[in-house]
Amino acid sequence: MGKEFDPEMHQAISLEENDEQEPNTILLVLQRGYFFQERLLRPALVTVSNKSAAWLKANPVQYSDEEAADEVVEAADDAETTTVDDIE
Repeated sequence: MGKEFDPEMHQAISLEENDEQEPNTILLVLQRGYFFQERLLRPALVTVSNKSAAWLKANPVQYSDEEAADEVVEAADDAETTTVDDIE
C-alpha cells in the first residue's frame, strides 16, 4: 500500500476518492499478486486513489502553454468524425 499503481503488476478493482493521497496510489490490496522466476502469474487486486470531484473543481488543470492547449482544442474541432450512417 502507498505505492504507485502499475498496470503491469496490478489490477484496479475499485477507485476511492482520497484527497490526501496522490492519484493512482494503491490504498488497499484486496488480493496479493504472485511472481514465479520474474514472471507475473497473477496481478495484485487493488483499490486505487482518485481525487474527489470537489477537489478537481477547486483545483482545475492549469496548462503551462496556452498555445499548446489551444492547438489541442483546434485539432479536436477539426477532426473528422464518422457516424453510423456513414458506415453503411
